[in-house]
Amino acid sequence: MSPGFIRYEKKDGTEYAFLYKAKRIDGKKINDVENLGRVVDKAQGIYKNRQRGIFTFTMESGYNELPPDLETLMENSKEKLILDFGDVFLLNEILKKSGLRSVIETADPANSDTLLALLCQRLLDNGGGNRYAYEWWEGSYAQS
Repeated sequence: MSPGFIRYEKKDGTEYAFLYKAKRIDGKKINDVENLGRVVDKAQGIYKNRQRGIFTFTMESGYNELPPDLETLMENSKEKLILDFGDVFLLNEILKKSGLRSVIETADPANSDTLLALLCQRLLDNGGGNRYAYEWWEGSYAQS
């Protein structure tokens, strides 16, 4: 592996790791920067990104898959359906009492749950432009 280092940065409360590799172009030192992804376990060098999923990385051995014992540990430590209850519950009750929920359910019965979840997310998004719609849905009462 070429000389380099891992730099850690916090963004919005989440820690990310970046691999910096030094190289020279026309006598000038340039760093190639590669995003390793979100830090899962800094001490063990475990990261997560969209391309590779969860993996390990060290400067000595590079990229590696998780050993089976760590993979089992990671699966068992995932949060199981911890939901944010308040905001969507209230909105759902308002939609029910006003009759709008039944109108939406009648308009497209096969996709009414998706439509209702998107409507709730959009109303509660505070200008985020659906940036985290799926993550919001995963942890929301709208999922249940």
